[in-house]
Amino acid sequence: MNRLYTFDPDQESGVHDALSDEVFIWESSWVDIWRQYAFPDVAAGCVYLVGRILDAWEPIVPAASPKDCSELVSKEVVLPPGEAGPLDDDLRPRPVHAP
Repeated sequence: MNRLYTFDPDQESGVHDALSDEVFIWESSWVDIWRQYAFPDVAAGCVYLVGRILDAWEPIVPAASPKDCSELVSKEVVLPPGEAGPLDDDLRPRPVHAP
């Protein structure tokens, strides 16, 4: 997690509340609450905000859609003629020799 002094309240992110020891999703629509009520404690590295003690944050990574994943697994591997690949017909591993 990142230190709170780098937190941008305009961006949706996961924020750690030290009081409850939980991470909640910060919504960018709360930026006015932040600007009005946030009380930073630079020495402690946290911000007091409406009954919470915020001390860290992390970006929210968008989840891959099923379409994105299917494109990754649907890529067909094409081997040169005469190459059988890393598995025999009975699926026992066999050594693969580098060219």
